[in-house]
Amino acid sequence: MVSIGSISNSLLCLPSTSCPLRVVRISLLMGLLCLVTNASRGQLPRAELDAVFPAGGKQGTTVEVRADGSCLEGAESLLFSHEGITAQPKRLPPDEIWPQGTEEIGAFTVAIDPGVPPGIYEVRVLTECGLSNPRRFVVSQQPEILRSPENTTLQTAQVLPIGTIVNGQIKQGERQFFRFTAEEGEKLIVRCWAEQIDSRLDPVLSLLSSDGKEITRNNDFFSRDPLLVFRTPVAGEYVLRLQDFLFQGNEEYFYRLEISRKPAIEWIFPPSGLPGTESQATIFGYNLPSGEPATEFASLDRPLVKQAMTIRWPERNTADLHSAELRLNAPELNLRAMEFHLSNKAGRSNPVLLGVAAAPITFDHSDNEQPEKAQPISPPCEIVGQFFPIGDEDWYTFEAKKGEVYWIEVISQRLHLPTDPYLLIQQVEVNEQGEEQIKDLKEVDDLGINRGNLAFDTRSDDPGYRLEIPQDGAYRLLIRDLYHGLRGDPRFVYRLQIHQAEPDFQLAAFPTTTQPNQNQADRASSHLSPGGTTAIQVVGLREDGFQGEIEIVADGLPAGVRALPCVIGGEQDYNHLLLEATSDTKPWAGKIRILGKAVLQQPEGSRQFVTREARYATIIWPTFPNQITGGTRLAHDLMLSVDGESAAFRVEVAEETKLIAPRAGSLEIPLKITRHDGLKEKLTLQPMPNLDKSIQVAQVTVPPGKEEAKLTVNLRHNTPVGRTSFYLWATSTVQYQGNQETLVRYREAYKRSLELTSKHEKPRQEIQAKLDQLDKDLRQQQNAVRQKENRVKNLPPENPKLAEAKAELNKEREQLATTKAEQEKLRAELKIAEQGFSKAIKAQQDLKKILDRIEQRSKPRKIANVIYPVASVVLEVLPLPLKVTIQPQTLELTPGGTKSVQVRCERRFGFDEKIELTWRPLENIPGTNVQRATLEKDQQEQTLDIQVGAEVPADSYDSTIELEVRYRNQTLKHEYPLTLQVSAPTEITTAE
Repeated sequence: MVSIGSISNSLLCLPSTSCPLRVVRISLLMGLLCLVTNASRGQLPRAELDAVFPAGGKQGTTVEVRADGSCLEGAESLLFSHEGITAQPKRLPPDEIWPQGTEEIGAFTVAIDPGVPPGIYEVRVLTECGLSNPRRFVVSQQPEILRSPENTTLQTAQVLPIGTIVNGQIKQGERQFFRFTAEEGEKLIVRCWAEQIDSRLDPVLSLLSSDGKEITRNNDFFSRDPLLVFRTPVAGEYVLRLQDFLFQGNEEYFYRLEISRKPAIEWIFPPSGLPGTESQATIFGYNLPSGEPATEFASLDRPLVKQAMTIRWPERNTADLHSAELRLNAPELNLRAMEFHLSNKAGRSNPVLLGVAAAPITFDHSDNEQPEKAQPISPPCEIVGQFFPIGDEDWYTFEAKKGEVYWIEVISQRLHLPTDPYLLIQQVEVNEQGEEQIKDLKEVDDLGINRGNLAFDTRSDDPGYRLEIPQDGAYRLLIRDLYHGLRGDPRFVYRLQIHQAEPDFQLAAFPTTTQPNQNQADRASSHLSPGGTTAIQVVGLREDGFQGEIEIVADGLPAGVRALPCVIGGEQDYNHLLLEATSDTKPWAGKIRILGKAVLQQPEGSRQFVTREARYATIIWPTFPNQITGGTRLAHDLMLSVDGESAAFRVEVAEETKLIAPRAGSLEIPLKITRHDGLKEKLTLQPMPNLDKSIQVAQVTVPPGKEEAKLTVNLRHNTPVGRTSFYLWATSTVQYQGNQETLVRYREAYKRSLELTSKHEKPRQEIQAKLDQLDKDLRQQQNAVRQKENRVKNLPPENPKLAEAKAELNKEREQLATTKAEQEKLRAELKIAEQGFSKAIKAQQDLKKILDRIEQRSKPRKIANVIYPVASVVLEVLPLPLKVTIQPQTLELTPGGTKSVQVRCERRFGFDEKIELTWRPLENIPGTNVQRATLEKDQQEQTLDIQVGAEVPADSYDSTIELEVRYRNQTLKHEYPLTLQVSAPTEITTAE
């Protein structure tokens, strides 16, 4: 939405709202130690990265950054998604406690190569607890500064030059002010990055006059991040005020704020193009390099400009959003799209998401706002339009044949727009009087199906629907914004896709915590211990009715690591791929790839084997149901780390054979348990929580010391047919001990701190003793001076002893002055000594606190209820305990003819009961009757005689043969297809 407020025509706003970097090694380390955080959740410690500050830097510069989070001590390096960005731990110079110097915990020196393109990248911390989750890191072309801690009032506003980026953090309840100077009539852009760079901050950005009067404000433009665009009415000073929407704040509330003369794009039309082509598009916004007034939108009371240009559209399957600057969320997983920027002399614009169409593009006409004026279209096509002006409704009509299937989908909110599209599908019938009869087939508001649970919520306000045409005729579509009566804006563009089925799939892969909790999604990283296992959740977003199974594999794994078998079954939305390391796997960190392999059914009936690489994701903040913050975004890549500490135990399927069972069947799967480091505790094994309810897996308890177990799997009559997989998670009490090298280093440092304290304490005591003695001497001298003064005072002038008395008084006074001078000197020395002693005591106390915590963490201790993902089980589920052969599968008949079908059933899995056979047509075939037969216990074959009537038109007809059995007290049914190919009778001619 756009709000002009009280701004004049010369001033425009687009709505949508630190201290110097010096890390104190001791206090930061105390904040980073995570003795309680993970262990209290029944988990071993893992690295969690909350923030990297500042969250970016300029090309060709070196930046000092601080990493905040949990378990980051012992950090070896920062790993960036671009090889041109490197980092080294920052070292502090030698001192008396650390004579060789030491690394400043959490602090790094980041070097950005001049050749790194501007944009947003990702950074992780590599620690002794493994690789952390990623955070976003921005590379810019502008000078960058740090926010001043004094800028919390209008009077102390920090000067922010135009074209400069300021990096800051906000405390709870804090407002920050920035002052800048501009010439009259300047068009300026103010942008604040927060949500886009993984910050918790929900910024509210206000433009003030120099005396503090608010001119305008903005808090939501790029999702929750604000953007201000304005033209200065007069030359002079202006002020920006920045705050959190709820006045929250801490180190996790960081931002990047910039005032510039860069371009700003509101929207681009059309928002999509055909793959592999070039086409014209119009960019609407501000400060465009070749912009001209957009007079067609003059009624908006905001001076938009526009610029036409040619856009080159990528091939559909190569459209890549892995490195998008926009924060893309789970619903955008399957978008074939690209990011577009425009540059002028001041720099690069904000990004805009543009789509790659799958069908010819049709433009919305302006006169289709009534049903009777519905715009004719010819599917397959993609219609591009706008929810503008207020009250806008767009109607479209097309002709279709009975049995045709169209997939109708709207893309608008997923273009990062605050829209809520609504779709109405109607059938237009004509009665005998020639009058139109309208039938509403479907109203669709949202894509309400979540394919990836709480961790990867794919729901969107964009509607979609599978339309199967019920009969020949005309059909009509209405598309509008759900709140069209209250709002309308030309930047609210939409793409309405109508196409026939093209079954396909997209994948998302991301690390998951070992806590199988459906009500919480926590940050995680792919981290392995030798002999251990880690889980990666893989979400399969199925397109256009694709129901095939997807085999999940991994590529780029280091030596010693393998991916356990994993299949996303035809009725599954997601599964978990387990990576397993051998006990001798070497430490490693690097990128890996997750791939999905499947067979796609083509429209013409052929089959195509395809491989799709997953897009990667990361959980930004711990997420709970109905929680506003948190969420999951797409990530640049997926990284794996292997450390040197062995896993406590390992569970695997003892015999990696093909596991096959029919519906209602049962399996006993042998498991092998390998215990490391003398682990004797019991193990509890359970299946993953999202396992299909028709697959019943009993919990297994493995007694202490035992190394074998059996997993019992029972299937129901309705278990999905085909391959599926699930993983087991194991719970046990394990022994844990923290890093001993860190303990030794800090014990030695603490010993040196004691020596330093003693070193400073002795001279302080000696000086104090001298001062105490001087105080006594001073009091005596003061008494002597008073006595001499009284004597001089009491002697008459003519007394010959007066001169002698005065000489003695002067001598006493000189001694007193000398003592006072020596006293002041000793007091100064004492002050210096006390300062050194206080610093030594403070260092000693701080180190003692750290040492106590490290010692506590380093003690061998048991952590209860530690959860590991362990074994992966792949099942192939058969429909019946039979091997069924039907010959032929296509019957060729003539009208009135009869053909036989041979059904052969080989009983398996101990099944020895009778089998009921039923043949039935799926379509109206005149002169046919349902046929039934039975295979008794001792029969393997049976014949069905299929007859069609004499009036049956020549055509191909579908039918089925259903088999029904009773197996393990459950009734099982399954249908097998049989095609009837009826051909016209051959004409017989006779010779004359």
